[in-house]
Order: sequence, then structure tokens, then C-alpha cells
Amino acid sequence: MRKKEIIDTIFYFVSILVNIVICVTLLFLLIGRDRINGRYMITNEEMKKKLEAKKNDLPENVYEILLKIVDSNDESEKKYFNYVIDLPFKKSKIENNNEKEILDYLDKNFYGLKKLKKEIVTYLNRKKAGYQNKNLLFLGCPGVGKTSFAQAVAKALNREYVHIAMGGVTDEKKIRGYRKTYVGAGPGAIIKGIKECGYNNPLVLLDEIDKIENSSVLNEGNVSGALAEILDPIQKNKFVDNYLEFEFDLSNVLFIATANYGFRINEFIKNRFHVIEIENYSEEDLNKIFDSVIGPKKIEEAKLENVKFEDCFLKDVIKKYFKEIKKQRLEKEKCYKISVRDLIKIAEDIISTFKINFCSNNICKKKEISKDDFIEELNEKEKDLLKLI
Repeated sequence: MRKKEIIDTIFYFVSILVNIVICVTLLFLLIGRDRINGRYMITNEEMKKKLEAKKNDLPENVYEILLKIVDSNDESEKKYFNYVIDLPFKKSKIENNNEKEILDYLDKNFYGLKKLKKEIVTYLNRKKAGYQNKNLLFLGCPGVGKTSFAQAVAKALNREYVHIAMGGVTDEKKIRGYRKTYVGAGPGAIIKGIKECGYNNPLVLLDEIDKIENSSVLNEGNVSGALAEILDPIQKNKFVDNYLEFEFDLSNVLFIATANYGFRINEFIKNRFHVIEIENYSEEDLNKIFDSVIGPKKIEEAKLENVKFEDCFLKDVIKKYFKEIKKQRLEKEKCYKISVRDLIKIAEDIISTFKINFCSNNICKKKEISKDDFIEELNEKEKDLLKLI
């Protein structure tokens, strides 16, 4: 009897499953596969209307290409139409050319780095004079602030920021994209970044270009060759992404790259950049950076309402651990140099510990806190702190 009940139960659930499949199939046929799961594929009539509305925003050759596919019912063609018509061909963000404002912002957020700041001023002056600017390459040890400085430059110039990680990239399709004939085809990282930011003049950061790995596989294009094209001032206004299959002007894009080791960069690529070497900060510089930038910023980010960095013992505690970690690292690696990134990690972890143990709803119980209490709390997790970097 029990066996019969089990069989009946199985048949019951199977019949439900069959009914679900039938219902989904009917739904698919009735309202179209492109509306299932929240997807909606543009109709031919909508394509025609959108194309006419956007006509003035498109280059003439792109308008002609899209005009040929407005009557297509092919899903890949419609996807292509939707992607291309919203590209910012003529839409540029107004750049900040006020030298004083830019330098004030960079000085507020970065101590030192005079070479880098000077290059940004040179870039502005050359642009105002109508000269073609070279791409910039920030070369220096890990953790000296190359990437964060590039982000700050984008903000200071009022440009959108597009980050492209180049470490370990072996295939040029990362840059050039996939042709429409591929399943799941799409544009490369450059066009994708421009589309997402909505402007044709972003700052594009090519991060860690010294870690590019050119593949020996014949059907995988050369990454360095693709980069050389987009970085060449003569060719960059005629960049052809495999997916788009027409020329896209990259002359308004400001390309900045970062690298840890110059000797690992293809010379062909390196020649396309103005190289700026960034030296490691001295211990004195790091202390100044901590006092003027990192410490106050991290306290502000922690949203500790009644804690002022200048009056708080956190400043002394972080410096204590900073020196201890540097000492231990030097014992293991004589050539080791502690970086800004390391200092930020230490500050974040110690402030977090302080907040968890001595604060409630971002309000710190000042009467119940002493420096000795906090150091005792940290000593219990000292091993973890010393493994931070």
C-alpha cells in the first residue's frame, strides 16, 4: 500500500511539472520569447522611431548602418541596434580647466607627488594651447598611490573614470571585443567603459600594463598590438571595435596607465607614454600623510561623531603599530619598504576595532575609554594586526 502511495505521489508531481512546461511554452508563443523573464526586445516600429529621434546624435555612417537593420527581426541585430544607438558619439563632459581648483583638490587628497601634479598642470597647459597630449604612465612600487591618484585626477578634471585591469590579459578581445557572429558577442573594455559612463571623454586607467601576457595561441590576437593602436595619437580617432565594425573616435579619451616594473612593458607600448616614475615615500613623509590625510579621512569614514582625530589617542596607537609592522617586515625582508596602502590597512583595522569595542551607534563612550584599555584590547589581536600586510 505504501509503495502505491509513493508512485501516486511521483505521478502527481510529474503531472504538475508537465503542466508548468506546457504553460510556459504557450506563454512563450503568445507574448514572444523576448518578453519572458522581464526581457523586452525592441519592435521594428520602435527602432525606426528611436533612430529618427537620435539621428542628430549619430555620425552619418553609423546612421546608415542602423537604417539597414531597422526592419530586421533577428535578435542579434536588434541587440546590436540597441547597443550602438545609445553610444555617446558626440556627448562630452565639460572638463574643469581651472588650474588652481585642480591643484587644490589634489593637494588636499595627496601629500607630495609633485612630479605627478606638475604633469597634470602641463597636460592642461598643452591642451589650452591646442597641442596633442601624450598618454601618461605612472611607474612605481606597489602601494605608492598610482591608481588612487588617477581616480583623483579624473575627479579633479571632472571626467568620468573607467578602470580596466590589464593584469593577466592574454587576448586582444579584451580590448577589441567579439564579432557579432560569436555567441554572446559584445564590445571590448574600452567601448564598454565609454558606454557605461555615458560620455566620450572619460579618463581610462589601464591598470598594471606590465602584467599583460601576450598569448602564443595563434587565434588569440596580440594585446600589445591592440593597445598600441588605441594609444597612437594618429590612429586613436579610427579605433575599430570588433563588435561595432565601424570607426569610433577615441581622441577625447585621456589614457593613463600604471605599472610596477618598467622593464616588463613592451617597448612598443612604452613609447606611446610619457613615463613618470614615482618614488616610495620616506618614513617622515608617511607620518605627514597619515597626520594630514589618512587619519582624518578614516575617522570621518568611520562616522565617529564625537571623536576628533587631533585630540584622539588613536593617532598614537596607529603610529605605534605602524612602526612595529615595519620593524618586523624589515627583519624578514631587508629591502622591504612599507607603503601608503599598508598604512591605510593598519589605520582601517585599528579604527574598526576601536569602533566595535568602545562605540555604540557611532557615539564613543569617552569616559569609559583609556589609551591603556584600547592597547590592551589590541594586544589580544596583535598577531592578526601584524599579518595585515
